[in-house]
Amino acid sequence: MKKFIKLFTKDEIFGKVKCYMVSVEWQKRGLPHCHLLFWLERKIQPDEIDNFIVAELPNQQNDQILYDIVTKNMVHSPCGEHNLTAPCMKNGICTKKVPSTFRQRYPNRR
Repeated sequence: MKKFIKLFTKDEIFGKVKCYMVSVEWQKRGLPHCHLLFWLERKIQPDEIDNFIVAELPNQQNDQILYDIVTKNMVHSPCGEHNLTAPCMKNGICTKKVPSTFRQRYPNRR
């Protein structure tokens, strides 16, 4: 976590950080997780978001292990008419709202 915070505070990957807050919590089974909030000196504009957030699969030839982990755990498997027994299905409808319409920019999930 310290290295991650350093990316923001020292390396300034999103610009100069005005201040930040960290909260570490433990879940019921004892696994920790953290919430981080960074205030930047300069506001990031909506048209800049796509410069920072991307969703790409790891290169399978360069890192087979990471590729396998991502495709197994982070990619929504076929559901709907293709797989009515998928874990996301409830009453014949995907609870994750897949498939969604393709967008050239970041998704609007509200």
